[in-house]
Amino acid sequence: MEYPFLFIGLTHLMAVISPGPDAALVMRNSTCLSPRQALWGAVGLSCGILTHAILVLAGVTLLLEQYPLAKGILQLLGGFYLLWLGYQSLIEGRAHHNLLKSTAPDNGLTTAVAVSETVTTTWVRGYMTNLLNPKAIVYFASIMASVVSPSSSLVLKSLLALEIFMISLLWFGGMSQALTIAAIQNKLQQARTRILYFTGTVFAIAGVVIVIQGATFIFRMLLP
Repeated sequence: MEYPFLFIGLTHLMAVISPGPDAALVMRNSTCLSPRQALWGAVGLSCGILTHAILVLAGVTLLLEQYPLAKGILQLLGGFYLLWLGYQSLIEGRAHHNLLKSTAPDNGLTTAVAVSETVTTTWVRGYMTNLLNPKAIVYFASIMASVVSPSSSLVLKSLLALEIFMISLLWFGGMSQALTIAAIQNKLQQARTRILYFTGTVFAIAGVVIVIQGATFIFRMLLP
């Protein structure tokens, strides 16, 4: 392809802009955590994407073709992880709702429940959210096949992986910081319970769909 960086850049930008579990996680982090922690969550998401890109460029997709059962197991792991994230967000939403009822039943105050979470935990949560996304391997394999061949240089592959990481970081990082602007943050805190319920529902639905897909795939593989 004549313009590999332009093709990968535009394609990946459209992918990260599309709503999904990663965008839901950014919204949850920006609502419940400090700007610094929200940014580290975005770094984790971007590192998860970078890992997928590196695995594809290193030819790991060939192993999945040789051992297709591993794909189904990866789908199950990713689905159950998203279900866990959904459960956590729903619990946080319920806790915030109960706090509002107990401390400000009449005056509409939006006292926030402090979410105790280290920077490391925030980063890992973001990293695992994208690392365990089974569709990411397929996505990167499809777009990389258009611009990379077995004879492509290590420099080209490294620069493409770096481009993907930077686009992801700029989008998720910019989104996380934009949502912490005072005027926007006030609105988010007023709707915090609904946001947590919404993000929890997004995680749960995505998790159920992926678990069903993974279980179906494994079941078909094991059929005689």
